[in-house]
Amino acid sequence: MRCFYKSIATVAVLTVAAPVTANSTNSEGAEDTIVVTATLRPEAFQNVPASFVVLSGDRFAGANAFDGAEEVTQLLSGVQAAVANGTQVAFQIRGVGAVDHQALTPTAAAVYMDGVYLATNVQTGLFLYDVERAEILKGPQGTLYGRNASGGAIHFISARPSEDQTSYLSASYGRFDRIDVKGAVGERLSDTVSVRLAGRYFSQDPVLDNVQADPAFPRGPEDAGGVRDEFGVRGSLLWSAGEATDVLFRVHYEEDNGVNPAPRNLSLDVDDHDISVGGDGVQDTDNEFFGASVEATSQWRGWDVFSLTAVEGYNQQYGFDFDGSQAPFGDPTLNANLRYDRDFLQASQEVRLRKSWDRVDVLIGLMGAIEDFEQEYLIWCGELDPATLIGDCGYVGAPGRVGGGGAAPPAHPPPQTAKQKHPPPPP
Repeated sequence: MRCFYKSIATVAVLTVAAPVTANSTNSEGAEDTIVVTATLRPEAFQNVPASFVVLSGDRFAGANAFDGAEEVTQLLSGVQAAVANGTQVAFQIRGVGAVDHQALTPTAAAVYMDGVYLATNVQTGLFLYDVERAEILKGPQGTLYGRNASGGAIHFISARPSEDQTSYLSASYGRFDRIDVKGAVGERLSDTVSVRLAGRYFSQDPVLDNVQADPAFPRGPEDAGGVRDEFGVRGSLLWSAGEATDVLFRVHYEEDNGVNPAPRNLSLDVDDHDISVGGDGVQDTDNEFFGASVEATSQWRGWDVFSLTAVEGYNQQYGFDFDGSQAPFGDPTLNANLRYDRDFLQASQEVRLRKSWDRVDVLIGLMGAIEDFEQEYLIWCGELDPATLIGDCGYVGAPGRVGGGGAAPPAHPPPQTAKQKHPPPPP
């Protein structure tokens, strides 16, 4: 499936007094000016006519230790995150937003990383490291942020190379053999060139116990409770090409090589932090995320010119025990399993012109994107034939997914599988 998106936005904004709500955790003191880019240009937050939250300073420095971007909601009010399939995150602002496990289901809160729009909810579960601040805009942002921003926008901004940038290295160890190592180093190579390299490694053993709820059937491995094994690296180079011209190059790469946790089956009598599954559905995760961007700012005949060219993509392979039990209806041959194999690539170009006269601020923008998405979605039960991708039993959950009367297994279930390029949404 190939999706093509293009949009054009033109807007004139009068910079007059308006109500502003902003929170910041900058530890330098209240006298310091907090600079934000909520209106797509750097300015003091007191001058921005919008309702937004800025997370920066010491408090957000701790957010770089979060397991994923969804945990930033712990620092916010009116913002929630719904997580599906382990890593797919749909943010909701003021209760507005869709919750769905399908990668292309649009949300109502647009998520950006360093100015680049993340088009699928697979990308929004960001692996956070060396992030300088986050800006959360509440309420419709379609004029400036475009597509899928009816509830608001969330913008994560990483540290830039600069003359006075800091370097650091930290490591921690915790429960469940949690290991978290992160660091960054920056250097000014010349009067016009600065570079920065940042990275993080994170691993953690299962936090859910896989117990044997039914002694008549063997339980699967402990890894069914979810294993984290991730790393990420980001490089950036800032070139001051002229008095009013800067060019910023960024490139990043992240991997997730753990095990996706099996779902909890609420019909089983297990404790809150327990699961009970067999071993047939436990699958290794092989996810990689990558991207590169070129951001340029300059001036032309009194206009501030901004250009952002970006490529983002991912390859994702993961799965899990779909029924969340050792043996549905007491029959281990009916165990259902799920697997995703996704490939996504997006290329985008944004250009903005801005100029101010006294109390009038004019912004003209053009943004275009091309996206390519492919997905194999497979559900099977019993033994999977690798040639035909068909299991040797009937998938007992199929009647419930298509609106049938219940999920009881037939007396003699025929071979059945579900393989779709784009599966229908669940009921």
